[in-house]
Amino acid sequence: MGGPPLYSDTYGDETSVVRIHSGNGVHEEMDRRAIACFGQALADIGIAPDDRLRQVLYDYFAWATTTTMARYHRSADDVPDGLAIPPWSWTGLQPDPQPDHGVT
Repeated sequence: MGGPPLYSDTYGDETSVVRIHSGNGVHEEMDRRAIACFGQALADIGIAPDDRLRQVLYDYFAWATTTTMARYHRSADDVPDGLAIPPWSWTGLQPDPQPDHGVT
């Protein structure tokens, strides 16, 4: 969400994170459970169900779980180098500010 790069600099970039979650086969039930657990964790820390922050965090987690983290279910070796963190804001997924249009 545009914060400092401390986490990525310390633990790895988007490619590293996606690789950790890849190569485990299709696991839709586990994804649904992870999303439910994340929703409960937000409730446990006291973010109200009608709080805008809760909805944005929940939506991002659900989206990332079912798209980015589920894209390479066959093998972590399929994950390309150099993945960028998808831009996300209060209104959801944002267009890539630097799309790859091929030949310029």
